[in-house]
Amino acid sequence: MNLRKTTIKGEQYLISAKENKDDYFGVAYSLLKKMFVEMTQLAKAYHSTKFDFVDYPFAYRERQLDSLMLPALSKLCKGIVIAEYPVERQYKLDDDKRQDIYKSSGRVDYWCIYKGYSFVIEVKHAYDNPSNQSTTDALKQRWLYMNATQLQTIKKYLSSFGEATNGIIRLGLLFVSSYMKENKRENDLRTELKRISQDICTKKPTKTTPDFVAGWEINTKFMENKNGDGLFYPSFMLISKVFSPIKHNGGKNK
Repeated sequence: MNLRKTTIKGEQYLISAKENKDDYFGVAYSLLKKMFVEMTQLAKAYHSTKFDFVDYPFAYRERQLDSLMLPALSKLCKGIVIAEYPVERQYKLDDDKRQDIYKSSGRVDYWCIYKGYSFVIEVKHAYDNPSNQSTTDALKQRWLYMNATQLQTIKKYLSSFGEATNGIIRLGLLFVSSYMKENKRENDLRTELKRISQDICTKKPTKTTPDFVAGWEINTKFMENKNGDGLFYPSFMLISKVFSPIKHNGGKNK
């Protein structure tokens, strides 16, 4: 994937996606790009001169990202979005010689409808220190587990959904906060995005090779998180896996 630099609403981004002319992928690309831009625009409100504070949601963990992601999705999906959507997971145990199918209750982070498709979304968050020039095992493991396990164990259950859409697209989203201890831009966002994208797909590449990546190069005056951890955040990234639509009971193309 070739990262293209673009300016949207005064902010600098790098965005890339794999070549895929299928209708579902174009819709997924549109949702991911617009959602990420909307989230970054919302994030700027947390750098407030009026209230004299700077405390970004992406400086924390996955749960705090809801502060940005839920309003972004709600705006794009015209309110049709549910967080923590209940699902049933079906799986096999590695040490079970009979290969019985087990079931358990769980949740996906988001369900929504956008441009005629249903989306089921899992979200992870991780940190990256570009000065280390290496991707942490924790980051790689979160990506692997989300796409190779979590989003695979719900396929059967999703086929029972009743909404009249063109299919159910599963999205695995990994948000990465790039951080530094000093207020100087030592990282190259393009290099950082490429490194992470390559490092996370060494295992089970058919399920873990990214399909969409985006990075926001944060303006120097917005980098400091002074009311939180005191670190500096030069960039915020999104890496996503887009799985082909699942045909479901209520679907138009079942």
